[in-house]
Amino acid sequence: MNIKNIVPPNCYLKIIKNRNYRYLRLQFKDFSTLLLTAPKHISEKECLNFLQDNKEWIATQINSQSQITYTLLEEKIFLFGEWIDFKDTSIQKLWQEFISTTTPSLTIKTKLQEFYQKELHSYIQLSLQHWCSLMNLYPSQITYGKSIKQLGCCYSKSHKIRFSLKLSLIPKALIDSVVIHELAHIKYPNHQKEFWELVLTYDKNPKNIHLWFRENHSFNLYLYKRIFKN
Repeated sequence: MNIKNIVPPNCYLKIIKNRNYRYLRLQFKDFSTLLLTAPKHISEKECLNFLQDNKEWIATQINSQSQITYTLLEEKIFLFGEWIDFKDTSIQKLWQEFISTTTPSLTIKTKLQEFYQKELHSYIQLSLQHWCSLMNLYPSQITYGKSIKQLGCCYSKSHKIRFSLKLSLIPKALIDSVVIHELAHIKYPNHQKEFWELVLTYDKNPKNIHLWFRENHSFNLYLYKRIFKN
């Protein structure tokens, strides 16, 4: 049984086992994260069978989310977690062309993606300049990707850090949290006690990003897919 035939690739499956759990249970934390909780003694095969038995329900939930649409403003653009005024008439025209149709051309989407990456890169550079100096931790290289699941990823051997373009749609203070988190991985590859002690030295509220996504996830995911998924 292949889990890819049950859970779509753009949906992250998280399995948590605990001896206090009495039953297998499925729930969506958000529509890109499927949470399966299970008693400690339940095997991986039993988990897969449970997923298979609920395959239709999973598909229905994901499909219902894909049908949701939002009204996008013409006179403003959504950047860093808020609607802001246009600073460039060419970007304004690009944005208005983008939202005028449900299927914008690849050229329009590519130009819009380039705009968001440029804006994100500019802020990431400022954030890194500040936090690298304070933490005395420096990445060897910065790259960008389109991951929905991971906002950032630090490669332990090379110390390269890849940031998701999804960050361009969240508040700057939360981007700082991701930057601090990934810089800490340069020193501690895993999430051990020392890692969190280091993070908490510079980020007093690292859970704020989860709280923000809990309230804003649906719109954020909708806009992210419209802009960055070709």
